[in-house]
Amino acid sequence: MYEQFRRLGLMLPIDTDLVLQHQAAPPLVALQGAVAGFLDNRKNNADHLLTRIREVMRTRCALEEVIWRAKFIYSRPAAPDILEEMAERCQFVITAIGD
Repeated sequence: MYEQFRRLGLMLPIDTDLVLQHQAAPPLVALQGAVAGFLDNRKNNADHLLTRIREVMRTRCALEEVIWRAKFIYSRPAAPDILEEMAERCQFVITAIGD
């Protein structure tokens, strides 16, 4: 992939240094009984989409707990305390962009 981007004269749309510093979390075995995090970025309709996903997941996955947090504003990263809480308490987090 890197070679194809270079050959086409395109920039790779990821921060490769950042990618190399982090490792993906292992996949969850099941969602039943998990603590789910929902991060609303406050763009129009993101909350509607996340609310619907939350409703479906509560019904189908028997989630133990749902933690809902919202960013201060869509154009900024989430506050460190929000990210820390979600990393500590949630088995997975879903975020969305709306408009």
